Amino acid sequence: GHARGDDSLSPVPSAEMSALLRQPLLPQPMLNVAVLEPMPAPAARSVVTSAVLGERVPSLLGLPNELLLQTFSMLDPASLCHLACVSITCQRFADDPLVWREACGCGFQPHAAHSGHCKEVARRRSRQAKAVRDEERAREERRRRQEWRLWK
Repeated sequence: GHARGDDSLSPVPSAEMSALLRQPLLPQPMLNVAVLEPMPAPAARSVVTSAVLGERVPSLLGLPNELLLQTFSMLDPASLCHLACVSITCQRFADDPLVWREACGCGFQPHAAHSGHCKEVARRRSRQAKAVRDEERAREERRRRQEWRLWK
């Protein structure tokens, strides 16, 4: 290594380097503080209070359809199924074939053209995973019983 303070490797002299480091990376805009208006305080009311007072409560479903479809397609199949149970609107978005293609990893493959294909793929994967988990639990239970018999 080199000794502390050795600037022989630096192409810029140390005085110039420290001046460069003090400069902001991006140009700083000049703000007229008198022009700025104070930010409104965030709403501190709960959803229930807002509903009682008749105020509109912000909702995920208030987003544009394109954003909802894109958001839903980022979910895994199990989360997508849970979200479909929330409301009829969520179910409508969760049942979209494009959402399922993305959720299952089918993408735009030619065999995935049928709208129910991706759901069936997810259903099969889920059932297979459950069968494996059930078999592992049963195997563990048998092992415990055999151990218990040895201690009797």
